Amino acid sequence: MGDARIEHLSLLEQLAAVDKSFGYLQLSDCAMDVAWSYPKIDIKNIAIEEKGKFRIEGAISIRRNVWGTGLRGGELASSSDSKAGRNG
Repeated sequence: MGDARIEHLSLLEQLAAVDKSFGYLQLSDCAMDVAWSYPKIDIKNIAIEEKGKFRIEGAISIRRNVWGTGLRGGELASSSDSKAGRNG
């Protein structure tokens, strides 16, 4: 998927209350593998990112109405921010 944008998402609106830059995401990466075998759907190798701001990766399995997740994510800090956090 190219040139994707996510906006008007409840989670983003909550994050934007703290940091206005999260009002929307202009995705630099959005990829996943989907396998569907009724009644189960597996979404693996999820990678959603706005470079330098946000990345989430992992997998989701859904069987009927039961969800299983293995998602990891967070804000990406520059290397200078990371060093400052460790030293300071």
